[in-house]
Amino acid sequence: MKKRLPWIVFAIALCGAAAALFPPASVRGFNLDAFASLPVLEGGRVKPLDSVARNALLTIRSQQSFFFEGRTVGPDEWLLEVLFRPAVADAQPVFVINDPEVLGLIGLKQTSDRYFSFATLGPHLDEIERQAEAVRGIDAKERTHFQGAVVNLFDRIVLYYRLQNTIQVAGSAGLAAEIQAVSPERQARLTELAAFRPVPPPQGETSDSFRSVGQALGSATAEAALSALGSVGAGWTAQDPAEFNQAVRELLAVDAGSQPSAVSHGSSEQLFNRAQPFYLGMILYLLALLVLFVSWIWKPQLLQPAAFALLVAARSCTPRVSSPASSCKVVRR
Repeated sequence: MKKRLPWIVFAIALCGAAAALFPPASVRGFNLDAFASLPVLEGGRVKPLDSVARNALLTIRSQQSFFFEGRTVGPDEWLLEVLFRPAVADAQPVFVINDPEVLGLIGLKQTSDRYFSFATLGPHLDEIERQAEAVRGIDAKERTHFQGAVVNLFDRIVLYYRLQNTIQVAGSAGLAAEIQAVSPERQARLTELAAFRPVPPPQGETSDSFRSVGQALGSATAEAALSALGSVGAGWTAQDPAEFNQAVRELLAVDAGSQPSAVSHGSSEQLFNRAQPFYLGMILYLLALLVLFVSWIWKPQLLQPAAFALLVAARSCTPRVSSPASSCKVVRR
């Protein structure tokens, strides 16, 4: 048993890591996993929407999920609400505020609740912007805690607002309506505010030529992608899983036809995100350390090999190089 225990511990740890690679179950019939794999251009490189959603929610809330109305909302579902059902997203408590002076600025007292919705912040946006712009000229190292906190909050509000106006103008009838009647003013707004570019370039062009919805409106080479993207939004807005899932499949087919490498990379990075190897490795390292501590006072011959097996498993789960995202081509600006 003593000889087999390290191997048993190692196998259990790796099985736990492998379990994280399985795609999550659908949410109310919506295939969010397929939506999350859609490639887009953001921050100078191609990445899946899953990475966009995780990074944005982490920036705004400092967490990659949250509890709302009796259940956990993941980053991909949250992003869909922001993009296509802004009224629902505005009610979700995603803005974390810890500074008591910032809370006082929006008329709230400091309590154990640190998370607030965009609807709560809405009446105070002008004052938040005024306070943030007043300290823009001050070096970040010289700002007071309040000044740094209010600038940080305003930057997160701007990110949220840009996300809401990336696929369609927030509060509009939807992308399908924009396609039917292109408005130069609204088209310019979608181009300027876009937080990412979801429309793939024509076949033969490089992946750094992804276009924003504003840039693609009116382009004959973007009709299929825009139509599918509009149907994705319509399906989510109507909470129609069948329409949504079909539209996501169509959009993935368009992406695969013009940018197969981007689709492949998006799927790989999504898998990396799901596995969370650094987080998993940290847990295994801590568990190995705990087992090692216990071995100093109880059954060292049994527990020390087990601790070593956990260290090996942690090392196996933790990437030795940067994430797949870093190997993707970066746009030269």
